[in-house]
Amino acid sequence: NQYLQRSVCRFELPFDGFCTACDAIVGKGTRFNAHKAHVDDYFTTKIYEFTTRCRACGNCEFKIRTNPKERTFDYTSGIRKKVEEFDSAEAGTRGVIDTEIGNGILQ
Repeated sequence: NQYLQRSVCRFELPFDGFCTACDAIVGKGTRFNAHKAHVDDYFTTKIYEFTTRCRACGNCEFKIRTNPKERTFDYTSGIRKKVEEFDSAEAGTRGVIDTEIGNGILQ
């Protein structure tokens, strides 16, 4: 078992990202053999850090941490998260239906 011998596990990226060294796109769902380490605790939940390398350039090291407070993952170094913003007016759609107010369409 690789994890018991060398703390290596199979890790899949939760979000799209970019390598900070070579700006290569690293897609969501890309699997890596990553080193798993316990780095901190949030109350009784362990915070793990996964360390792996970029497949494109090979010299950039990605560090990704679990974030139990926000229920997500944080890209801490070597990789930056791809942020996509959506503007309904620019896309030509009518807006979002707000279920708390009723079936009205927000502009």
